[in-house]
Amino acid sequence: MKTKQIAEGALCLAFYALLVFLFVYLPVVGTIATFFSAVPFIYLTAKYGWKFGGFFFLGSLAVSFMIGSFASLPVTVLFGLTGTVAGWTIHAKKGRGVIFACSVLAFLLNLIAQYAAAAVFFHWNAIEEMKDMIDESVEMTEKIMRATGQNMDDAQYDQLLQLSQLFSVLLPSFFVIISAAMVLIIQWVSFPAVRRMGIEIPKAVPFRELSFPKSIIWYYLAVLVLSLFVETDASSFLYQAVTNLSYILQLVFTVQGAAFLFFFFHARKVSKAVPAVLTILCLLNPLFLLILRIVGIMDLGFDLRSKIRPQR
Repeated sequence: MKTKQIAEGALCLAFYALLVFLFVYLPVVGTIATFFSAVPFIYLTAKYGWKFGGFFFLGSLAVSFMIGSFASLPVTVLFGLTGTVAGWTIHAKKGRGVIFACSVLAFLLNLIAQYAAAAVFFHWNAIEEMKDMIDESVEMTEKIMRATGQNMDDAQYDQLLQLSQLFSVLLPSFFVIISAAMVLIIQWVSFPAVRRMGIEIPKAVPFRELSFPKSIIWYYLAVLVLSLFVETDASSFLYQAVTNLSYILQLVFTVQGAAFLFFFFHARKVSKAVPAVLTILCLLNPLFLLILRIVGIMDLGFDLRSKIRPQR
């Protein structure tokens, strides 16, 4: 191992130790600093490969334990492995899509493992606690309505309870969404810093040019057909699988529709603020959200973008 590598590894380890210190002893500042914790992992792995990145990861675990004991280890494992995987894909000259997908997978597997470990070893289930809070809120709402002379009919009460059950059913989807969102933030924060240190990272395509494979439409159609034959039983694995697949695919169509809006207004030379505001309005209104999904499906199925000519 070369002297330069050791020196850079030591500097990065010192930088990471500072971030761990902030996270443990200054929680407000540390929460923000956490998103920068992937930088040294990405940089060293992208520059020297996965072996050196693996050694640095082991060193970061030791430093993290010395500063924050067991409390800081989950954060180091979560962001450290995600950063190492991202750095490895950059070192392997992969495209931006592969970098993102591998990073999301690494974050997701870590999140699931830590969630399971917390439930098994510490008997702490965050999702169940949130579900209990929702159930308590439903009961409290019913009591308040009765106290004020208003009655909640059985249909409304059952609907609120179904929302609570749906929260548990969609847990896998929430994990995927959280992982994707966190990786987006990590890359948004880390990649500019890593570029400044001399690492070449492929540029991401503009959001307006984002487009998913057309085969997703057939997957969604298959899920819709399958859902017709699945009983509505929250404890059924098949019901949970179909519900989560449907939810994720609907989210994909929503993103596709939003990307089309940005493409359309860019072709008309309109400010990015217009499609951004329209997208936010669609997310806030169920009817507009449905329309946005339909636009996304039409864009995938009929390639609407090819029919739009840029305005001169």
